[in-house]
Amino acid sequence: HNSVNHSVIVTETLSVFAKVIAEVDKVLYPMGEGEQGQLMYGADGAMSVYLTKPHRASFASPDPLAATDSERAGAFSEFFSYFGRFRYGQGIVYHDVQYCSFPNWQGATVVRSVSLDPDGTLTLATPPFELNGSVSVQELKWRRA
Repeated sequence: HNSVNHSVIVTETLSVFAKVIAEVDKVLYPMGEGEQGQLMYGADGAMSVYLTKPHRASFASPDPLAATDSERAGAFSEFFSYFGRFRYGQGIVYHDVQYCSFPNWQGATVVRSVSLDPDGTLTLATPPFELNGSVSVQELKWRRA
């Protein structure tokens, strides 16, 4: 197993368990429980992340360019991804986003606190932010695949 800087940042592919903690006592699952994903950190500083709702509906047509506006909107709300470069230091990982399915993040730096549980679960957490009118913390738990 290869590592960069510390054992927290790894090059292996990870699987996801994600949740949003809103207003301290409220737990929400933005893509439903059982969502799936992959997080990759490369020794060269490259990174990528993919999150998806399980059991996504197929488009009516096999031609992706023939999808209806409703099909496209549904697909967008059920899949999230970005890639770019990463830096790590003092329990914080910085994702310098090159491209993202949410265009507002392109060129931005996404900051996450990092912790590694004794069982090997890697947790990345956002700083508090506003989501649907409530202050929330998004916490993603990753396990080696």
